[in-house]
Amino acid sequence: LGEFVFRCCFCIFGRSRDMSTEKRIKVACRMRPKIARERYDVECCRKTSEEQVVVTEPSDDRESKPRHYNYGFDFAFDASDSQRDIYEEAALDLVDATLEGSNATIFAYGQTGSGKTYTILGEVDESSDNLIKPTSGLFLRSLNDLFTYKTRAKRNWQVEMTLSIVEIYNEDVRDLLNHRKSLRVLGDDAQLPEVRKVSVENLRDVYKYFLIAQDARAVTAT
Repeated sequence: LGEFVFRCCFCIFGRSRDMSTEKRIKVACRMRPKIARERYDVECCRKTSEEQVVVTEPSDDRESKPRHYNYGFDFAFDASDSQRDIYEEAALDLVDATLEGSNATIFAYGQTGSGKTYTILGEVDESSDNLIKPTSGLFLRSLNDLFTYKTRAKRNWQVEMTLSIVEIYNEDVRDLLNHRKSLRVLGDDAQLPEVRKVSVENLRDVYKYFLIAQDARAVTAT
């Protein structure tokens, strides 16, 4: 099962309150394609439906049959699914929920090299005003929709968008936009009263601060 874990990243999509009859937490599994050094490896996992993944464990000898394990998720994605597919199927509802007053979270986890960064950030078109390209990930796409809403709503509402970027490292919460300052966490809802908030007007503002935070964060293999 090791190759399955190495080739898959998992995304948790959560909202603070139920905006419909759907459940508040959903989990997606994304299987990345093989890279060059894996091209001769046995195919250990494949998507069998929009919600099912089957994992094959090769036998130790020729007489034994391979073992198959079926796993169910709210969403299952493989190399045939584009970045846009994943956003529209799994994450777009969270943007709507946010605009209706809910808090929303997209959380990715998995081993180093499993595809977390590509799924969340993807690639950036720095020559474009909105930075979006076909390989852009959930991060840019969700924020782009929020800025689109802000533009359309400004005739009737005053909308302000602010950004904070923190990391949790060894149980310490650090402010990546304020010299890695350690932050106090208050209450069951994890409020951060001392975190720095910066005003952002467009995706370029967000990306500028993202690069600052990227340089400040701690990096280690997982």
